[in-house]
Amino acid sequence: GTAVNQSDFPVSRVRVKGELLDAYAVALGERTSYAGNILTEEELTNMSEDDILKRLSRPEGRNNINERVLPNGRIPFMIVFTREPPGAIKTTVMVSGAERLL
Repeated sequence: GTAVNQSDFPVSRVRVKGELLDAYAVALGERTSYAGNILTEEELTNMSEDDILKRLSRPEGRNNINERVLPNGRIPFMIVFTREPPGAIKTTVMVSGAERLL
């Protein structure tokens, strides 16, 4: 996905949370990733779950893209669930944090 900085100031270390929900809106799983960490199809296929989660947990993002997101700036993000829990029918995504830059 893509997150947009809708504030009037630059931000860094943008975090995004994804949840898998059942039919009653009960969360069955959740993951949080730092924006700016995108994996290729090959990386997703060949990396272990631990390595995937480590890569998505880099606060600065790939090539330091998450160090300064200007107002109205866009930054890609990726949340990976390696296994879908039984009964999951809906996914929600929201920004879970960011640091304000002066």
